[in-house]
Amino acid sequence: MGAAITKTKNTSNIWAHLRIHHPALHDAAQKKRETSEKTTQPQPTIQQMFQRQTRWPNTDGKSKHLDKVITEMIVSDNQPFTVVSDAGFKRLMAVAEPRYTLKSEKYYRTEMMEGIHHKVVEKIKALVQPENAGHSLSFTTDCWSGTTESLMSLTCHFIDNGWTRKQVVLNTKAMCESHTGEYIRETFLDMLDDWNISKDHVGLVLRDSGANMVKGMRLAELPDLSCTAHSLQLVVNDGLSSQRAVIDVIAMLKK
Repeated sequence: MGAAITKTKNTSNIWAHLRIHHPALHDAAQKKRETSEKTTQPQPTIQQMFQRQTRWPNTDGKSKHLDKVITEMIVSDNQPFTVVSDAGFKRLMAVAEPRYTLKSEKYYRTEMMEGIHHKVVEKIKALVQPENAGHSLSFTTDCWSGTTESLMSLTCHFIDNGWTRKQVVLNTKAMCESHTGEYIRETFLDMLDDWNISKDHVGLVLRDSGANMVKGMRLAELPDLSCTAHSLQLVVNDGLSSQRAVIDVIAMLKK
């Protein structure tokens, strides 16, 4: 490039020649050079290459962020916490981020879940307030009894300020006493109080036709109605159970 000694060979002379005698070619070559420099990735250092293979400590901010995201995925996708122990999930995380150390399912369930649950509760509490959900909320509720425990559910329904229909399950609460009307009233009002919902904002409570549920809503002094679907189910069940042929078939199957 215009130098006889290898040590001093460079491209300065040709760039100077282009700038003086061929300005158009010089400008085009300069732009191409600048573009190439911007797109070329720098060669990683030895330290950077080692860092890419070194696992993050559990206290690292990036590791904590992945702990949170994995827990949120388990909750939002309704997955069991044991999914973090599955071979496929482990392989996925090893490829996606080899520097992250997967924790045990107990860690995500006990250490991470409480904080995320608290944030969700606060968000739902704000969501059902009048400034977001209007001044009238509707509810569906029911009691369920099993061999070992009894539960009472509460679901809230409303149309938000953007005219979007919303439905949020607020509670599934264990019932420790006999399902009397008084106890149902107390349990239902306690669930409303847990979410800072006043009785004035209850537009309707849809319930089944059980005498204890009817009495509980009356004692709570809340507007309520029987569920038509539940009443229809009772009619169908009564109609089927009145047929002798159906009774005989059920008895044979049970036997």
